Amino acid sequence: MARLTADQAHAIAINWQENMCSAYVDRALEAIKERAEKGYFTADVLDPHPNNVNKDECIKAMQELGFSIDHTWKDYTRWKW
Repeated sequence: MARLTADQAHAIAINWQENMCSAYVDRALEAIKERAEKGYFTADVLDPHPNNVNKDECIKAMQELGFSIDHTWKDYTRWKW
């Protein structure tokens, strides 16, 4: 049986972060679309969970799509467009 190397473990962790970030972005976009269809220009989205997800990477992904942060709370981010 082949043993797991440090490089392999690192790659697994990176992939997990990317997948969790992608799931957050998908969830945020659903909330944004729902709010936009009602005539709003902001949406409150629950921050990524579990807590060890890199929130900064999720924010960066949303900003690359053109969204910006309007306000933050302990567990939520309000995105605006």
